[in-house]
Amino acid sequence: MRGQPAGWAPLAWAVWVVALVAAVAGRPLLPIDETRYAAVAWEMWRDQHWLYPTLDGAFYAHKPPLLFWLTLLGWHVWGVADWVPRALVALMGGAAMVGTVRLAARLWPDTPAAGHWVPMAFGLLWIWPLYAPAWYFDVPNALWCVMGVHGVLDVAARRWRRATLLLLAASLGGVFTKGPMVWLTVGAVAVCAPLWGPRWTGWRRPSWMGAAVLLGSLMAAGALAYGAWLWAASIAAGEPVWRAVLGAQALDRVSTDADHAAPWWWYLGQLPWMLWPGWLLVLALWRKGMRLGADAGTLLVVGAFVVLGVVLSLVAGKRPHYWMGWLPLAAAWLAWWLARAQGPCAVTPVWRWLAALPPLLLALAFGAWATRPYPQTVYGWTGPALWAVVALPILWSVWLLWPAVTTAQWVRRLATGGGVVMLALHLTFPTATNGAWQVRPLAERVGQAMRAGTPVAWAAGAHHGVLTFYGRLPRTPQIIDPSEVDAWVQRHPNGWVLVRSEHPQAGCTPYRGRWLCLRTGV
Repeated sequence: MRGQPAGWAPLAWAVWVVALVAAVAGRPLLPIDETRYAAVAWEMWRDQHWLYPTLDGAFYAHKPPLLFWLTLLGWHVWGVADWVPRALVALMGGAAMVGTVRLAARLWPDTPAAGHWVPMAFGLLWIWPLYAPAWYFDVPNALWCVMGVHGVLDVAARRWRRATLLLLAASLGGVFTKGPMVWLTVGAVAVCAPLWGPRWTGWRRPSWMGAAVLLGSLMAAGALAYGAWLWAASIAAGEPVWRAVLGAQALDRVSTDADHAAPWWWYLGQLPWMLWPGWLLVLALWRKGMRLGADAGTLLVVGAFVVLGVVLSLVAGKRPHYWMGWLPLAAAWLAWWLARAQGPCAVTPVWRWLAALPPLLLALAFGAWATRPYPQTVYGWTGPALWAVVALPILWSVWLLWPAVTTAQWVRRLATGGGVVMLALHLTFPTATNGAWQVRPLAERVGQAMRAGTPVAWAAGAHHGVLTFYGRLPRTPQIIDPSEVDAWVQRHPNGWVLVRSEHPQAGCTPYRGRWLCLRTGV
């Protein structure tokens, strides 16, 4: 994009670094996912069984071990802290972004400016800044997907040695990070090779049979390595854990009773916000006459999107972040679009309004809902943080509506404003909800009581290790049914039992829309 000097790229990267550091350092781990993963890592650290993960004393089969291993390594260097795993996720996400710069250069060598736009492009895909500083496994998996796509390009270029190394690293790292998810993205790119390959400038007519054998062998190598770990973990745990892992990470996600099961069309309602406002910008540029074309890069990105969309739609379990492995491809493609835009601003008032309306309406709707009696009772919203959540999207909308001289100037507003809003949500949400998503104070009280010998029971549903990390619990609380609370209190008159309540009472803490109450026998 003319008007987007190369000097803007370092500034864009600097903004990302500052935003990620602030998001990682500025908020606690949120229940129930982040606190659950922290509980798994803490139990591995506390009980000194680094080989396999556990949760509440039982083998944790839902996630592979690599991110837990890296967390333990980080704790060994910097000490046990909640920022360490999220910093690791942010670093791996940053590495994926750097790899995407090179990916854009390889797919569109005639548009070298595309690489300068990659950091901006990631900011134009809202789901990326939402998950980039969070302790989830999908951003690290995106790094292995980028590495695997580079490996597929090397196969197409007949660079067999480097292709083998990259694909092997992607297969091993991806399987130990997010199970078979890495194979979906890399496999989708490989399946579409007959479409994009002959149009790519680096195409060297590799043998289809040789390429298929290489890819299949390296996928099998990743599966065999994972199987070897499961065998060792089964011996160490004293139980055949492979069955639980196979079910939790593969088979159970396919069945109709899977966690997060949704109809096949569910992603049709999710993708617009996940990829917003990038898709809107592409549509605006296309409507102004920019050619879509059938170049190799476009066919690779769109083809992988279609293949991945079909597969993920057929799988019963669905979550927005399952698309994170494909997102670097989308960012590279969006950067290519931005690099080709030139001249005066191609974004007319109609498109500016279309971009500004979603954050404006969401902010107004959230503000109207947050001031209603029920949210006020449940969350007890605190003023400055709440108004920051409401005001920043409104200010961003006004900034987007303001006329821009060039397309580059307006895109910078779109990307930087979105990044600031997402950063503000990370920083202000725990405060705006008045502790409803902060378990640290209660967890520390419970941990201190348990270390002093006080019996503690949990009667608030599934525990998910929600208090384990921040309380540094020496053991898992006794998990009981709510109907057993009275009998348990009679048997343990000096004990503590945690129950969940729909209504505020004495000794209750706001917790995820309800109250978590501490009941004692005294």
